Amino acid sequence: MKPALEVWKATVRYAAEGGGLSEAGGNRQREVTIVDGVTFRIQPGTTLGLVGESGSGKTTLAQAILGLVPMADGHVLVNGHVFDSHATSAPRDPWREIRREIGVTFQDAVASLDPRMTLGESIAEPLRVYRVGGRDKRAEVARLMEQVGLSPALRDRYPHQISGGQARRVSVARAIALKPSLLIADEPTAGLDLSVQGELLNLLVRLQTDFGLSSLLITHNLPVARQITDRIAIMYLGRIVEMGPTETIFAAPHHPYTQALIAARGGHAEERPRPLPGEVPSLTRRPDGCEFHTRCIHAQPRCRVEAPAEPPVGAEHQVRCHYPLADEHRLVAQGAGRKPLEEALPTSSRLGQAVPAMTCETDSTRSAGGHAQKPPGNTPTRISRRQLMTVLAGGAIAAGGAVTLGRQRTRDTVGNGVPVADHKVLRIQNDGDIMCLDPANRGGWYDQVVTNAIFSGLCQFDGGEGWTWSKDAAQTIRQIDDVTIAFELRPGLQWTDGYGEVTAEDVKYSYERFADPRVQAIFKDDWAALDKVEVTGRYSGVIRLKRPYPPLFSSTLPETSGLIVCKAAVEKAGGRIRMDPLATCGPYRLEKWEPRKEVTLVRHEGWPGDRPYYDEIRLVAIDEERVAHVAFDAGDLDMTKIEPGDIAPLREENDPDVNLIVKPALAYTFIGMNVEHEKLRDIRVRRAIQQAIDPQRVVDATFGPDLVDRAYGLVPPSLPGSRRRLLYPYDPARAKRLLSEAGAENLELTLTFSHDVAYATAAQAIQAQLAEVGIRLRLDQGDAAAQAAQQQDTAGGSWRTVEAYMITNTTTPDPSWVTAWYTCDQIGKWNWARACSPKWDALNDAAIAETNPSKRAAMYVRLQDMLEETGAYVFLYHGVNAWVTRKNLAGSWTSDGRIAILKDIRSISPEGNV
Repeated sequence: MKPALEVWKATVRYAAEGGGLSEAGGNRQREVTIVDGVTFRIQPGTTLGLVGESGSGKTTLAQAILGLVPMADGHVLVNGHVFDSHATSAPRDPWREIRREIGVTFQDAVASLDPRMTLGESIAEPLRVYRVGGRDKRAEVARLMEQVGLSPALRDRYPHQISGGQARRVSVARAIALKPSLLIADEPTAGLDLSVQGELLNLLVRLQTDFGLSSLLITHNLPVARQITDRIAIMYLGRIVEMGPTETIFAAPHHPYTQALIAARGGHAEERPRPLPGEVPSLTRRPDGCEFHTRCIHAQPRCRVEAPAEPPVGAEHQVRCHYPLADEHRLVAQGAGRKPLEEALPTSSRLGQAVPAMTCETDSTRSAGGHAQKPPGNTPTRISRRQLMTVLAGGAIAAGGAVTLGRQRTRDTVGNGVPVADHKVLRIQNDGDIMCLDPANRGGWYDQVVTNAIFSGLCQFDGGEGWTWSKDAAQTIRQIDDVTIAFELRPGLQWTDGYGEVTAEDVKYSYERFADPRVQAIFKDDWAALDKVEVTGRYSGVIRLKRPYPPLFSSTLPETSGLIVCKAAVEKAGGRIRMDPLATCGPYRLEKWEPRKEVTLVRHEGWPGDRPYYDEIRLVAIDEERVAHVAFDAGDLDMTKIEPGDIAPLREENDPDVNLIVKPALAYTFIGMNVEHEKLRDIRVRRAIQQAIDPQRVVDATFGPDLVDRAYGLVPPSLPGSRRRLLYPYDPARAKRLLSEAGAENLELTLTFSHDVAYATAAQAIQAQLAEVGIRLRLDQGDAAAQAAQQQDTAGGSWRTVEAYMITNTTTPDPSWVTAWYTCDQIGKWNWARACSPKWDALNDAAIAETNPSKRAAMYVRLQDMLEETGAYVFLYHGVNAWVTRKNLAGSWTSDGRIAILKDIRSISPEGNV
């Protein structure tokens, strides 16, 4: 049988400036070899994974196969037909044919879509170019969209109106439009949430099985490659250094570089092999001999002068190495011993051993020899959600990968010679990667858990029950009257990076900068009542307010907006703090940030307060709680948030080695309706939707009984102003009458929401309830960032197409933070329902300043009554925050469990002492 794709000696060179002066006096160009003599075959119906670091030549090779860049040497055979892609004078017709046989999805799916074309036009473009089908291609486009899991209703949207995951699916639909025999997928999961990655991989597996596609998967994600490929080729500096069956490569890598890539995926720090020394060499100065010898810890003199021989073409397992690793043990080269493979490849990072069930195929699709077999007929090889989450988590929690393997440390000591045994490390999940470490412009809780540990405030919230606070940087702090607060700093609190002591001038600068228009403080309202901060001494000052502000000690001073930044450092940086905090004064300092992977904090020796227990804290960026839970089960995390749906099974298991902590969240989930959409302008339609939904049934279907509080408003039950009743309770009969009166008996609506298991379950329950009154609800689950971008697209106006949405917001322990987002000036920002009134805004302003607790609570109840009266909101539930930790950990969290208080986390001795 002819290979679906055969690449022979493919070589790509680019001209580079800087080769010195020519005799004519100009710059002499030299050639840089990007891809060097690559040869491989892909058999029909199989997938080859092309794996390597960024810059290794993977994408350039794919472009050469497609003829998008010329080859200096070599040729390509597609289904046995030869194409000499190095011949720049090749006739046009052969290229048209080869490109018809190969579908391609590019690395940046959004950029690959023409922003001026609708999604339907982009998908139809190959059909138009190759004149396939009739003039009206809408039916074929609809079929292709459904095939990749997209609603045909999206065909008239533009690329900026969809999520990254949806853009990937559009790209796949376009790639398969001409029924190709080969699919090239370049980094198909790059930049996607882990659950979306799983959905896309399942789609690719299903399409391959349904259509008999052969595939070239280009990726740097080894766990993904392991799950869906038959063979793997490892690329380094433009050459394939090892290639063979996927399971063989993972079980017994023969090349030291392959072994380093696999071992870098996970495991405990003390188990990981040494980082690869040195940097990836420049292609303009390719090393002599073996290209890997500059980083290989086993390199011998021969490796530095003699290139390894080319492996035999067609061999099952090929490796370019003078001293390849044997299947059972390492060879000894010229007397130099090598470590056993098991020592270099930790069990916890070898996913196939750590979790035996984690394979793409079921038991019935394995042969007696243990190799994966293709299932018969058209039965797709499916990957379960938990399998995918486990596999993808392995990639998500890898500490730095093969290129950035972290700080170089010896086996015996860390830091300034501190023994490893005495260096205490905590590994904790963070909700996502950090976005901004400026207290005035921080992003979500993922930023705050870091800022609250590296900066100090006058006071900060305590862990435990109730919203109590304790002095932090302040030695004393007292409220003299409603508008005057005096403070004195503890002496000796030091800034990092040589900026000296923290002074009252720093406090003044930190709080007054919220009003500075150059800062553009997102959280400027937290200090809107501030008049000024008077400095009365080196360590003392007075905070003066323009008006009473009751939330000062509940949502401002003990919160992130109350943190102190270094005046000298920030002014030196031009007044802005971004990812570099510049100088910090908290119990920890920022040691290292690996984007999208991990933040490392270490103790700040200039902190005069109680010494934190952990020397080092690693915050691993995993935004999906289910993925983080898998990482915890695998031993890669010491504590993590978990999904509410996992609480009941954990309680039933009652694992003696795990602590389960469940706290009521300061959060509120609701459905909002765009009152400016033509379907929802009639308040009778909105009221019908309100009364057609039973929130208690939604809660029970989503979380089970007695776990999560249903909502009667936006303000959570533990805060003043929480409601205990609805003005328009569940009444399906009245809902039907209202729809009839409005002439909307056959109403069709779309509910948009982000990727989340709870959202998906709740949406299905809501869909069923609305169907009972005759409303057909379509569910549109997408990327949260894309959803927000569309809602805030005031220039393009794409918000007009939004009908209803479901979202969860969180708050500080004050109701003013709940209502702040529904004012008229928040339309186009966070008031997505676009319902507002000056009367409501005035009452909201008055409630913020009201000092009488009873009156203030009543005002917030009235504000929620007015929101419900608009018909634009259906209040659903408040939720919980749940964590799991190792049994020997004494965790510490804010009262609602949303943020871990890192400085207060301790270890518990076997005797139970903290």
